[in-house]
Amino acid sequence: METRQKTLHLGIGGFPGGGKSTVMEILVERYGVPIIPRFTSRPPRPGETHSREYRFLEPDIFDVLLEKGFFFPKTVSQVEVSGKFCRTAIPRKKYWVKPPSGTNFILSFFGEKALLIRKEVPEMRLVFISCNDRSVLIE
Repeated sequence: METRQKTLHLGIGGFPGGGKSTVMEILVERYGVPIIPRFTSRPPRPGETHSREYRFLEPDIFDVLLEKGFFFPKTVSQVEVSGKFCRTAIPRKKYWVKPPSGTNFILSFFGEKALLIRKEVPEMRLVFISCNDRSVLIE
């Protein structure tokens, strides 16, 4: 009888400019690691589109998902962007992308919000990255 390995959930956090995106890019490009995106009602920044990190939603769609319990309530945050209030949140675990067959690793880019969902995702391992030299991370 074949036993299935548990999926490892790795949450990456760190200060702005600390290397989180670089590590994420390496894990995705070299190893095909899937990422759990955050959802936001803010407009994309210039040149930004739906990405591995974010799913951009119209505010009314975000509100419907929030009302239906799609997000971890503790992770919903609101900020003002260009005079409008926008929200960002992390979807509940049951809505996370399933890793491809043969992959037992999934990555999240939740930053400090990962601490808020530890009780509901106890298998998540958190890594804090702080590096000011991108070449060190790439090596």
